[in-house]
Amino acid sequence: MAVMKVNSYFILTIALAVTVLMTGIVGAETLAESPHPYVSNYENTWVISQPGADQMRLYFTKLEIGYGDSLLLLDKDNNVLTTYTGSILGAKLLENYWGEWYALDTIKLKLTTNNEGNYYG
Repeated sequence: MAVMKVNSYFILTIALAVTVLMTGIVGAETLAESPHPYVSNYENTWVISQPGADQMRLYFTKLEIGYGDSLLLLDKDNNVLTTYTGSILGAKLLENYWGEWYALDTIKLKLTTNNEGNYYG
């Protein structure tokens, strides 16, 4: 874990390949990784929390989700902020994508997969 300050933003990287930006925080860079490709019938939740952060957003360097699989972004009380899913036409692929800002200091990422195929995550 390395401490860094980047223009008064806290940057956290997790490899579903996600970066989190939080305003006004000096913090650490952390890496947590899903299997690549992810396995069938897999479920995992990552909790990203920085007490005192005013807002957070995610940056996906790469996110690929298959049909019937989902990545939920949740607040600390498990309310759904947004959902990423694949479609019947194929996997959802996002690269170099910034998500929305959320006025909170904790975001949970919950990846749930079925047995219909395996993608990057």
